[in-house]
Amino acid sequence: MSRAAQFSEANTVLFDLDNTLFDHNNSLIQGLSAVKIRFPSYFSRFDLNHIRSAYNHALEEAYQKYLKGDITYDLKDILKVRIFFKSLGLPEPDDIGVHAFRQAYDTAYMSSRRATSGTIEALTYLKDQGYTLGILTNGQKHEQTAKADAIGIGRLVDEVLTSEELGSAKPSPTIYEKMLEHLRRRPYEVVMVGDSIESDIKGALKVGIIPVLYDPKESHKQIFVDQQLVWVINKMTQLLKHL
Repeated sequence: MSRAAQFSEANTVLFDLDNTLFDHNNSLIQGLSAVKIRFPSYFSRFDLNHIRSAYNHALEEAYQKYLKGDITYDLKDILKVRIFFKSLGLPEPDDIGVHAFRQAYDTAYMSSRRATSGTIEALTYLKDQGYTLGILTNGQKHEQTAKADAIGIGRLVDEVLTSEELGSAKPSPTIYEKMLEHLRRRPYEVVMVGDSIESDIKGALKVGIIPVLYDPKESHKQIFVDQQLVWVINKMTQLLKHL
């Protein structure tokens, strides 16, 4: 199928949030840099890339436990810090230590929030062209909405749909089906843009939604996912060539 034909009936564009519209990696680096400065006796021996890798693994492990219903959302953040310390061979922090870590990290993380390259421009154009725009993200409604507002895109999107309110998380087809029902759209009318092949691309393909992979480092314009060709963009303004 040609690109023009594939996108010809699309009237709605949904985006993942973290590392798609929101530059999570930048904020993460700023947060961990602040932690290294605040707690040199713990972290000065580790380079930033090593710390970032360990923190990402801890974040993912804790988040999967939350998605499975094993822990609450608030406990997820506490567990994340303790897993992180353990993975670095550091003593497990008590509640006071976890609080101090989170205070240093969260302050720097939140103050450095920004949109990814071309996001404001692309969303503004698509909104002016009459597309329905939305965010489909795993997480809490209040947290993800606040994040969208902080990076200047809250005013540009019509919906912020989260796993919390839809009762299912990406990559389950259920969250995509519930999204379609909520928006009253057919799969071929919806484009899903995201950075995760597992959560965003495979999830969309399972229900017939048109996927676009956002990957600033991918050199190919198309890749195969589950034996289907998927378009790739390196920055958000490249999406405009498809729509």
